[in-house]
Amino acid sequence: HKDEKFNSKELAELTCLNPVQLRRVVSVLSDQHYITTVRGKGGGYQSNQHTASVNLATLYQQFVLNKESKHRIYTGDTSS
Repeated sequence: HKDEKFNSKELAELTCLNPVQLRRVVSVLSDQHYITTVRGKGGGYQSNQHTASVNLATLYQQFVLNKESKHRIYTGDTSS
C-alpha cells in the first residue's frame, strides 16, 4: 500500500475500530514516524519508509504495556 492513503473512516472499518480511537492510535504512530499523516482534501494516513521496519514488541509496549487497562486506546468488535 505504498502509494495509498486511507482516511480514518476507511481505516476504522478495515481494522474494526471506532474512528475516534483509530485517530488516537494513528496519532501515536505518526508521532513516532511509523506512518505519514497527509492533511487536507484528499489526505489521510500513509505508510512511509519506517512502516515496514516497525518492531511489534515496541508497538505492544506502546499500546498495551504502558497503558492502564482502563486507558487502552484500542478496541474492537469481537464478532468482526
